[in-house]
This record gives sequence, structure tokens and C-alpha cells, in this order.
Amino acid sequence: MNEEKKFSIDTGSILLKLDFSKEEPFVCLKHKSAGVVSNSNRDLFQIKIYEEILGSRDFVLEEVRIDDDQTENIISAHYKRKEDLLEVKVFFIWNKRSSADSSLRILYQVYDGYKYGVTYDSFIRIPFISEMEFSGDGKDRLLPPGCQFRNSSGKPSIIPMSGKEFSSDIRLPMVVLGEDRRHGYSITFPNYSDLENEGCVQNQSKFFAMMDSESSVREGFVRMAPDKSFNDTVEIKLCAVDRGWPEAFSRYRDEWRSEYDFSEYSREDLQWIKETAVHSFLFLYGNEGFNHKAGKFDVSKVLKTGKEFGGFDTVTLWNQYPRLGVDERNQWDFHLDFPGGKNALKEAVTEFHKNKVKVLLPFIPWDRGYNESTNSMGTELAELIRDTDADGYQMDTMYSAPFSFRKKLDKIKKGVLLQSQFHPVKNHPTEFITSSWDEYWSHKAMPEVDVFRFMLPEHIAPMVSRWQRFEGKTELINRAIFGAAPIIIWTDIFGRIMDYSEEQKKRICEWKATYMKYREIFQGKASIPVYYKGDNGLYCNLFSDGGLQSIYSFYNEGCKNITDEIDLWQDASEATVIIGNGISELKGDKIKITLPPETVVQILVK
Repeated sequence: MNEEKKFSIDTGSILLKLDFSKEEPFVCLKHKSAGVVSNSNRDLFQIKIYEEILGSRDFVLEEVRIDDDQTENIISAHYKRKEDLLEVKVFFIWNKRSSADSSLRILYQVYDGYKYGVTYDSFIRIPFISEMEFSGDGKDRLLPPGCQFRNSSGKPSIIPMSGKEFSSDIRLPMVVLGEDRRHGYSITFPNYSDLENEGCVQNQSKFFAMMDSESSVREGFVRMAPDKSFNDTVEIKLCAVDRGWPEAFSRYRDEWRSEYDFSEYSREDLQWIKETAVHSFLFLYGNEGFNHKAGKFDVSKVLKTGKEFGGFDTVTLWNQYPRLGVDERNQWDFHLDFPGGKNALKEAVTEFHKNKVKVLLPFIPWDRGYNESTNSMGTELAELIRDTDADGYQMDTMYSAPFSFRKKLDKIKKGVLLQSQFHPVKNHPTEFITSSWDEYWSHKAMPEVDVFRFMLPEHIAPMVSRWQRFEGKTELINRAIFGAAPIIIWTDIFGRIMDYSEEQKKRICEWKATYMKYREIFQGKASIPVYYKGDNGLYCNLFSDGGLQSIYSFYNEGCKNITDEIDLWQDASEATVIIGNGISELKGDKIKITLPPETVVQILVK
């Protein structure tokens, strides 16, 4: 026990000073490499309950202590407010075991003894977060955790992982940067629950991570669910950054990936999906492939259409929905009822294979009969692969799957792809569902990128937006190029034919050639979403495998030409435009770029 109640923690990159003899114990935070002191004189917490806002000054400090050993340095403070039966514990923790980790963890635990015998709504605000600053000179930039960047229409530029019944554990950091946009702090909110309901979870970090505007951060009150224990918690992880948002994102991605086993993505038999760029989605009974006069599927017709887009690398042959439900047939019966049955389907698959095109079949989990189980459906999937020699499944409406499917398929044929319609959001499915759609529905979808594409570049997610007309298809192509993603060609939308123009087809051909040539860079694990965002409407993604070459993907969302300069992530001696109409020039450690309006330009930097 330090009688002076003054404490400090030095992580190597951050110096924290606390003085619990003051009403505002948070003395200061120092960014050591920048030499900047900030966040001085902060209250530790504020609790809103019984129509009052109570700060730490309204509580009695029961105990404050420091515990220091070879593994961790922990400062802990215990506050009580006896008249309201409320208690708060605050911990400042530095993990000394890893020299590479200079982060500081701050943990809050709240106790409610139920003053009136029943539970009341309660909320917590953490001034250290709500009033977070770097230089405090009014020139700081705050990137909220739920939406770091918005386009000119106010829409998010980095699309977060959407939750279904369960939410993703991908919660990007809040970043505060000084005027140079390089030095500052990255704050993450570790989350250990995948439930969405704030009333049943006891780790409230997620709801801090969902704040999507500066005003929501500054207001900062988050609902708590305390009980007569200290189980209701908020956890904060603070890091100093010297290279701005790109460093903050890279650091967070490394931490997120460290909790997973991605060995499935390294399987040799599953690498083929990484060598695909243009995918076709069509109906087995539709005019795109089925010859109704001859009563058979015409593979050559599909291949001829594919040449207009640079050649299809995969085709998904869909045959059930929306016809399911007309009679008693299930999804498995439709394969038998196809003219010629499974044998005819296998013949089509064989012909596609001769032309180096992979074939995916559909799986619809909601078409489940009373006599079917997860086990029996997995067996049906495996037997259909055995009978047709298809290469994978497009799993309709799914974002998870039983691992038994993977095991059953492996026994029949190696390299069968599991591709879900939505990105997998649970831990284990993310590890073995190695592909999914990047499907978006709205028009005016630029400039935006899919966060999962950058968190896990090995997970190939071809892009699709089914209902887009001419303008929307142009935007779809821009979005695919800007985010360096494969594209799905789906033109028969349940009977409504929505084709591409000749010019659009030429752009897709050009994109396929570019993507395939540089795919190892595009699929690189060191890529950064929105590496740069200018105030003039210029956006830039960075694609890098950590080697000697990188690709900067620019987009001008304005209606006029833009000329701008941005800092390069690595030293460079050469910059070449590889797609689009733009002008680039190296200027020391910067690149100068001129772009036409509403255009994507990619530049290879060596």
C-alpha cells in the first residue's frame, strides 16, 4: 500500500500516472515516442442510476494498492457508495511477460446491492474514453470504433461484420490521432461473448465497441447489468501508435488472428479457390445453360458466355429454390428429377472440368424434412459429391456449419469447398469455412470495403449484388476492383434478366487479368482497409503481402479530378498504374496521384 496514493506504470511506449488523493485520480498519460502528455485530470468513472450521475468523487475509496511481480504490474482501486449499495473496482494492468506487447489494460467491475430490493437501469461512462485526446489542441482526429470512416453520404466506408443470432468478435479499435495523423492511441474493447443482448451479457465491452460516431463516444454511457457480485465488467486495451490508422488496424488484426487456427486455409487441396476471379451463378433449368429443345444442359453455351467476362472460373448450378414447396419434393429430389438425373449432372461437371471450371452445388439448410437430421443431411451432401464429382457447396443463408460436414466430405473427395452465403461469425466455422459471399444489397455502395476481406485475406469472398441495374453494376465492378475481390456474375435473378453492358464486360475482363497476375499481393496478409482518406474525396486501400511490392487502390468519389499526395507504407523506387486511368509520381517517401472522378485506379509500388 502506497500511503501517498501515487502510482505509475511504464509499459515502454506509455507512461500512466495516477494520484488517488485527488478527486480526479487520472493524472496523465504520456505517449513516450512522441513526448506528448495528455488526458490529464480525468475522473475514473461515472455511474448513472436512480436519475443521478455519480462520479468516482461521489464514492469512498476503500482501498488502493499495487501488485508487481515478474509477470504483471497491477494497480487496483476499490470504491464504495454505501447509501446506494454500489461498488466499483478499477484495475490498471500491464503484462510484463511479452516485450513485444506494450499495451495497457484497464478493467472495470461494478457491483449493485439493489438499494430498493429490485434491479434498476444503470449505465457507465468512462471519461478516459469519452474525453480521450492526444494533443488536446483541437486538431486531434477521433476514429470511432463502430465506424472509423464515412463517405460523403455519411455511410460507413469499412463495412463491419453483421450479427445474426450471434455477433462477430471482429470489433475494430477506436483511434485518436494528433495533427500529423500518425501519433496517437488505439483503444480496443476485448469481448468474450457472442450474444447481442445487453441484459444477459456481463462483459459490456462490445457496446463501447459499437459506438459509431464521435457524439456517441463523447456521450459514452453504456447500459450495465450489475448484480450482487463483481461480474459486470468493461475491459479496455490501450496502445500507443506511431503510424496512425494503418498501424492500429495491423496491430488489432494480429491480435485477432492469434486466437484462431487457420491451418485449414493452408490445405493444398483447397488452394484452388485462391486462383479464381470470375464466378457464375445460374439456374440449371434457366435459359443460360439449359437447352429446352434438346432437354439437356448445354455446358458449351455457359462457357461461351463466360468468355465475355474473361472466362468463368467456377459455376454454381442452382436447381431448387424458388421451386421448393410447390409439391412434396425436397432439395435432394430435384437432383434426381433433373433430366438424366445425377448422371447427366455428372456429365456436365466432367465437361466443365475439362475446361478448367470448378462446379458448386447448392445446399439449403432450411429445406429440412421431419425425417432428416444434421447427420443425415451431411451424408446426403457427401453422397451428392460422390455421384457428381462436384467441387463444393454454396450454402444458402448460412454463416455457420457443422464440422461433421467437412469430415464427411473429406472421406469422399479432398478439396471440396464450403462457401457460405454470409461470412462465418463463430470461431470454429471461421476456421474451416474457407469461402463466403461478400454480398451487399444497397445502391451507392462506394467507396466501401468489407472488413472481413482484410482481417482474413485467405478467406476468398467473391462479391455479388444481385438486384443492381446498369448504374449499380458499374458500382459493383468499382467495388470489386477497389477492394481487390473476385466477382460473381448473376444475371438471371429468379427470372428477371439483368445483364451487363459490353463496356462493363470489358472492365471485368481487365480486372480478372489484373487480379490473377497480382493475386498474391491482393491476397496478402499485410493489407490495410482505407489506408488513406483525404478530405477531398480520395480513398486508398493498401494491398501487401509484406514483401517488396505493394498495390495502392485509389478511388475518387467526387465529380472532379483530384490530385493528392499520400505517405507510402514502405520505401519505393517505382510506381506504375496497373488498372484505371490515373497519373502517379513518386516524390521521396510519398506518392502523388491524379484521378478522374468516380474512378478506381491501382498503382503497383516496388
